[in-house]
Amino acid sequence: MVPKLRFKEFCGEWEETELKNEVDIIMGQSPSSDSYSEEKIGVPLVQGNADIKNRITFPTRYTNKPTKICKNDSLIMTVRAPVGYIGKANQEVCIGRGVCEIRVKKCNSEYIYQFLINKEDSWNKISQGSTFTSISSNDIKKLKIYIPSLQEQTKITDFLSTVDDKIQNHQDKINHLENIKKGFMQKIFSRKIRFKDDGGEEFPEWKEKKLGDFLIKYDEITVKNNQYPPLTSSRKGIFLQKDYFNNRQIASEDNTGYNIVPFGYFTYRHMSDDAVFYFNINDLVEYGIVSTLYPVFTTTKKMNSIFLQYYLNESTTFKKYCILQKQGGSRTYMYFNKLKQFIMEIPCLKEQQKIADFISLFDEKISTEKETLEHLKQLKKGLLQQMFV
Repeated sequence: MVPKLRFKEFCGEWEETELKNEVDIIMGQSPSSDSYSEEKIGVPLVQGNADIKNRITFPTRYTNKPTKICKNDSLIMTVRAPVGYIGKANQEVCIGRGVCEIRVKKCNSEYIYQFLINKEDSWNKISQGSTFTSISSNDIKKLKIYIPSLQEQTKITDFLSTVDDKIQNHQDKINHLENIKKGFMQKIFSRKIRFKDDGGEEFPEWKEKKLGDFLIKYDEITVKNNQYPPLTSSRKGIFLQKDYFNNRQIASEDNTGYNIVPFGYFTYRHMSDDAVFYFNINDLVEYGIVSTLYPVFTTTKKMNSIFLQYYLNESTTFKKYCILQKQGGSRTYMYFNKLKQFIMEIPCLKEQQKIADFISLFDEKISTEKETLEHLKQLKKGLLQQMFV
């Protein structure tokens, strides 16, 4: 009943109890959907994990018929898939049935918060439901919790809060870099910023061209199961499917007939629920595979592929073109033939290269900072495991 890692001024065993003895648990109740608003009318509504970012409530909808009200500074935990994710309310909010409020009665509130972060993975062992997991009020109340003295609680939370501040400061730095990068890209693609050649001369004006003049479709498909490793093309980038889904493969049991993606080639999902499409380049393996929902293509020698990737993913001109493809229904489709019809203004190849190199510098810096951030998060995880019983 003592932790592996402890401040040396403390000794003695910790007390074992159940969470219900230290907190009040208020399960959420979703208000009527006809009361929802995105215009900040009523009370902010927190329904689940999507409404919590960086462990702080971040609601996007409001309700004028609130049901259960969560107090400012209370803890909020998700009780439906994914279960056990813990955050804090930074304002008074209405809580839906996907979350619960945890009001601390006796302990240091920050201690309970850090303890529950350490326990997040344990909820999967008791969650109910095969496809949509959930936990009940009784499950939460019966959670075993281990309590040191108030003085030791404070010492632990002060230390962990310092680590959290470092993590948040690093996240803020990444966000700042990403915002600067986004600002530069907007000015570059609107031609408010122009590059010059190595001799200081301005490049020629951008010319309006049909994108199809620069694209080459790749139609090779697999002829046997698991011919190449399955890839996941997401808005976060391209990943080996086993890495993206925690060592699980979600491709069909028989993926014969999947599209092959050679190294350096593009792929993207041709349908979207929000008219946003994200284009990735395979920079992971010599050959990968994706489902037939993901077209595969490369570019001619007159188009820099990195420049094109930035343009398709970030330019407002292409975003407007995507919105125009929505023709009824809930989904938007960007078939390869539609992509080829896109008219864009294109700089000469040398300016494309200058632009790609410039923006890539930001990506390299952001990638390095993200690696450091992940190291800090793993450090925090290790500390939690050793500082709690």
